Amino acid sequence: MWGVCKLNVDGGVLEGRGASLGAVIRDDGGRVKLAASWRGDECWNASIAEAKAILWGLQLAVEFGFRKVQVESDCQGLVTAIREQERGDSCLHLILDDIYHVCNSFESVSWSLIRRGGNKVAHELAHSNMGVLGRQVWLSNFPSCITSLVNTDSPTNDI
Repeated sequence: MWGVCKLNVDGGVLEGRGASLGAVIRDDGGRVKLAASWRGDECWNASIAEAKAILWGLQLAVEFGFRKVQVESDCQGLVTAIREQERGDSCLHLILDDIYHVCNSFESVSWSLIRRGGNKVAHELAHSNMGVLGRQVWLSNFPSCITSLVNTDSPTNDI
């Protein structure tokens, strides 16, 4: 169907208002194919929100038929933990186990650490105040908070 897609993700903790996630999937030509945000009442710390963003972004990629994924995140600790297949029994490690499991659904998965500046669209999706709890997914007619970023954001590879 497609070549390798890029999945950019970001998690956020909204002080006193819960947690949020953002994800954007670009095709191998750099065109945005999917943008998504999620808001919840959950009170997670930042590393849990970031891990949940990775898991949710991977689940979206599976749901929408992407088979080869390059995951880009600005969370160095998580990218390192995932690359090293870190194991443990904490809440974070349970999410990592779910990530490892979902990765089996793909033909290929690679991991890139990117600078925050290369993750603007996912960051905006996770941190904009759209005020809607739950999941929102756009395949076109992207929300106004990201329309200008979609054309100017240029994620880069490993740093």
